[in-house]
Amino acid sequence: PENRPARRSIMGKIEFAATRRALGGGDRPLFSTVALADREDDEHESVVSQLSHSCLKVGLVSTMPRVDLSGNGKDRITHCAVLVHDIRHSAPDQLRGFLGTVDAVGHFLNPWGHGRTQCQSWLTHFAVLLKFENDERLWIFERDTGGVDLYPLDQGRTRDFRWKWRQWIRYDDSRPVARACNLAFCGNDFHDERSYGRTAQRQDVWNRYHEQRSIEYNLLTKNCQHFAYDFYKWTIEHVWIRWMNFPDFGKMIQGEFVNESELTSFE
Repeated sequence: PENRPARRSIMGKIEFAATRRALGGGDRPLFSTVALADREDDEHESVVSQLSHSCLKVGLVSTMPRVDLSGNGKDRITHCAVLVHDIRHSAPDQLRGFLGTVDAVGHFLNPWGHGRTQCQSWLTHFAVLLKFENDERLWIFERDTGGVDLYPLDQGRTRDFRWKWRQWIRYDDSRPVARACNLAFCGNDFHDERSYGRTAQRQDVWNRYHEQRSIEYNLLTKNCQHFAYDFYKWTIEHVWIRWMNFPDFGKMIQGEFVNESELTSFE
């Protein structure tokens, strides 16, 4: 806006400059808002330009969703987990320094449970890992800034993965290794029958995909963490997460990830 104030507060919201034009499309912003420290407007334009370019390189902006709607729609969901990784590990130097600044400010304002890693919730990515009956493959279901992804992982990549606690997996070469948090199993953590009928099936994942793909990514209100929460709450109806609110869900997953990260060395 032409009449915006010359300075913004430390937690003021600014629009990212990354647009679909950067990806060869229109002018609609891919990102919504992010909190930054006080900066003059002329500095703001330079910082946002650098950040947008870095986000493209880091993979925070997906140029095209990966979607595979194959399989039998009546196959039950048998296992699921939330995969969590720290986006700073794969960030280039020019973005890593900025993220570190955001992290330090966030740690000061919100110090719960971050320990030595100071891992703030907005600096992590959540993805849902799925296993269906009659299918040996593991599937990724996630939201990122480019849309909603649903695709199977190469079995060579998942050969050593076990549905046990303290499991790590690199599901994408462009991303760091991810921690499998809150493993859930059909018949134990979510039931064969949900409140509105049959057990959760592959077709319910397809339905959520079609629903979510029409919703624009928003860093504050419709991001990867909301996506994972909604899946646990509404799609599989997890027996106790369905009664949690979103902040408590995020805090629980973050705490599990950070505590394990401090005890584990990995590339």
